[in-house]
Amino acid sequence: MINRARLCKTLILKWCNIHLPSGVCVALCLSLVMLGCDPDSSKTQNNTLEESEVSPPQNHNNNESTKHCVMDGVNNADENQDCAEKEDLQGTCFDGIQNQNEEAIDCGGECERCPAPDEFFADLSSGFQHNCAVQSDAHLRCWGKNEFGESDVPEGSYTQVSAGFNHTCALGEDRSIYCWGDNSYGQRDYPAGHYQAIGAGGYHSCALDEYGTIECWGKNSDNQLGKPSGSFVEISAGFNHTCALDIDGHVRCWGGADSLQNTEANTYTSISSGSYHACAIRDDQGIDCWGQYSKRSTPRGTFQSVSAGHHYTCALTTDASIHCWGDTPFARNTEFEGKYVSVSAGAYHACGVKINGTLQCLGENPFGQLSFP
Repeated sequence: MINRARLCKTLILKWCNIHLPSGVCVALCLSLVMLGCDPDSSKTQNNTLEESEVSPPQNHNNNESTKHCVMDGVNNADENQDCAEKEDLQGTCFDGIQNQNEEAIDCGGECERCPAPDEFFADLSSGFQHNCAVQSDAHLRCWGKNEFGESDVPEGSYTQVSAGFNHTCALGEDRSIYCWGDNSYGQRDYPAGHYQAIGAGGYHSCALDEYGTIECWGKNSDNQLGKPSGSFVEISAGFNHTCALDIDGHVRCWGGADSLQNTEANTYTSISSGSYHACAIRDDQGIDCWGQYSKRSTPRGTFQSVSAGHHYTCALTTDASIHCWGDTPFARNTEFEGKYVSVSAGAYHACGVKINGTLQCLGENPFGQLSFP
């Protein structure tokens, strides 16, 4: 018999691997596993104990014998308030694997409770002093500084978000652009059309349309709107510059600061613009950075993704740890504990999505940017 839940997940994940960044796909995968809760999963997954080997659960509410998270806030059969009964699983929490008595990846057993559906995050962006995150149900939440309405999200469903200096831009499920917040230089006067990526900078914004062509709008004092021609797959806006990754893996930057021109003869898989510097992940999973302060203490190792902030950078290693470095007390003194699927660096704070789909923010907190509402 065809397992329709698993087939659905497989098809969705194949689509997202083509159209979405890897961190988003991982978060989406976690959400699908948690939300799908396939009743047959205990019989079909290779790393799940046979029914005869599983200890009988305590405090059953009914006669169900199949173990699965039902995230309804009720203590159902085999659950402890949406999680399995706790057992001795030292060392298996947050290892990125669905172990024998976990209900999903790092959920249940001795791990933390299973997050509710709206606690999962499919996309995350830290602006200068505010953050925004797209939840697994396509709702978008912003928090932190709101002097210009940059955290006042218009009603709708979203797939991607970029938090800038004092404004925010996002892509809706209809692939249209939506921007809000400060509009001193027309940085939220977005164009019509269908788009695949968005980047909000200091006082300008840029996006990739459905064909990979760049569109920019807003302030142009440093040629921020002097977009290059060609076809691109990723875009990231800094304070007064923008960098984009073309279909051949080459980085193109334009706007302010001549030092932002990358002199490395490499090809890349992802790009991130900070206030006055940029970093990219090479094909060999190492990191190159250029611009102000960028050459200081750039780490060795292998990385999945990178996020350039205000005079510092954070990156996600291939073992799912977050490492930050740079010329700020935050970068020198802050350590993210645990395993993560994504990270986003702001001005003096950064946020990461944990491997179980929940959020953690660290750093300075003058506008409540560390506290998800």
